[in-house]
Amino acid sequence: MVYFLEHDTLRAFKVGIAGMTSTRLTLFGDDGWKVLHTDAFDVGSDAHTVEKAVHRWWRDDLGLPAWLGRDDMGTRGGFTETICSDELTKHEVIDRLRAEAARMRTARAA
Repeated sequence: MVYFLEHDTLRAFKVGIAGMTSTRLTLFGDDGWKVLHTDAFDVGSDAHTVEKAVHRWWRDDLGLPAWLGRDDMGTRGGFTETICSDELTKHEVIDRLRAEAARMRTARAA
């Protein structure tokens, strides 16, 4: 699955992937992250493709750098998958995730 998280105190958004039975989101929740959106895929590589498409949008199209550093994320990792939540709205990111997921599903069905 691909997930979208927000951390209010750190002013951060994060998009990542996890297995459907993973405890990853619970662990992030323990660190103050809130789940804003998830999307499950039958094929794990499809989730990875959607995740990377959103990261390319952030980095290449919008020029947004990673917001958090390694120390901000502790043992959870994933600091390179973050942006400052001041840069985009939650809805813009969710809309992009949905669009990329729809593209992936259309391509898979073709």
